[in-house]
Amino acid sequence: MVGFDEVLPTVLRVCEGSPAFSGIARICVVRDLRGRVRLAVRPVSGSAPDLAALAEELRRELGPWFVEEVFSTADKDDRRHIAAKALELSKPWDDARYLDFTGGERVATAKRWCLVERRLTKESWFETSSVSPPWNLADSTPAIVTFYSFKGGVGRTTALVSCALQAAEEGPVVVLDLDLEAPGLGALLDVRTERGVLDCIVEHAATGSLDLERVHGAPRAIVVEGAEPITVLPAGNLDALFLEKLARLDLLNRDLGAESAASTTQEALRALLHEVRKRWSPKYIFLDARAGLHDLAGLSLHGLSHVDVLVSRATEQGYQGLHLTVETLGRRRRAERAAPGKQASDRQCMVVQSFGALDEQVAAAETERFRERSYESFAAHYYVEETDPVASDAPHFPVVIKRHEELERDVPLREVEAVLRGADYQRLWARLQELCIPTRRAP
Repeated sequence: MVGFDEVLPTVLRVCEGSPAFSGIARICVVRDLRGRVRLAVRPVSGSAPDLAALAEELRRELGPWFVEEVFSTADKDDRRHIAAKALELSKPWDDARYLDFTGGERVATAKRWCLVERRLTKESWFETSSVSPPWNLADSTPAIVTFYSFKGGVGRTTALVSCALQAAEEGPVVVLDLDLEAPGLGALLDVRTERGVLDCIVEHAATGSLDLERVHGAPRAIVVEGAEPITVLPAGNLDALFLEKLARLDLLNRDLGAESAASTTQEALRALLHEVRKRWSPKYIFLDARAGLHDLAGLSLHGLSHVDVLVSRATEQGYQGLHLTVETLGRRRRAERAAPGKQASDRQCMVVQSFGALDEQVAAAETERFRERSYESFAAHYYVEETDPVASDAPHFPVVIKRHEELERDVPLREVEAVLRGADYQRLWARLQELCIPTRRAP
């Protein structure tokens, strides 16, 4: 029985081994919402490949994973229009690979294959260079920074609060809670509002306009003396209607042929960030993203921010989550740099190792292992040039936040403010501050 993972490699193997393949100039695989595949082809001019035999072989190998016959632009009925449209909407499948009958890895025939993926969710995690932040950091401030963690409970929000405290000494800071399904930033900072980010998204989707009244507030859990204000936009009021609004979030992109691939949620958040910049003129905007492979987290990382702060603990789950996150960021980065005639993005990222051991020997070994695993991920998927594994300013090199028992207790932030301004968090802010400089370019 073929499983989901084997479907596309099987299509490649069967097609490339078929006598019909030499008569096909372009072949498109369309994978639908259930993971089933259809094929559309453009034959070589003057050829007549036996597509019926190819379809029969695919049905024999794939069973119910293969749907219908092979559509061709040479068909005499409406199927030619379907094939032409599929080829038009497809993307080049340049990294297509499969295993031959001997078990050896083969690279599919260059420039012959293309792919259309239809997905129910997670579109933002597959973005490459098609979505840029709301404004170019090289041309305009503020820097938009996403704080993200694959796993919850690793100190992501605490790191954000610390950086907001330190950033406020330079100028105004705006903080948005995008962890809409498990909001906590408003409660942590003791900000009480009648409305929040979720209200803005839902109302913008319905009316096309934004109303920031009763959406923002100043944190009462901390005191920022002699500094510019921190403005907080919580997720919203956690009442019975919160669920009703959450149930109406549209995180799906429109049809492939639409002029804009943005979902209504993405459009609303981009409009909200523009309004935040216009209203408060902040020096920094910090986004507290949803943990895990959530659509909102993907949207924040891939469609909104200039700088991504990836927070993780030194655990196997943390390493695996970091690897997958870096792989998605690297896909976007490589595509941007490969685009002919397009200026490379100035988007940046950095890694934070949280809950570092207190014992110096244990901490040294733990951090070395974290750096090695982080480097493996970045070298495999993110770096386009060789990077020194021990370069302390490289994206993979972690800023270490040691474990602080004070932060693990349920105490008011004012009682632990000294910890949030401590040496570990100062190093974090110093690195992040450098990445937010508008003129900085990725190496």
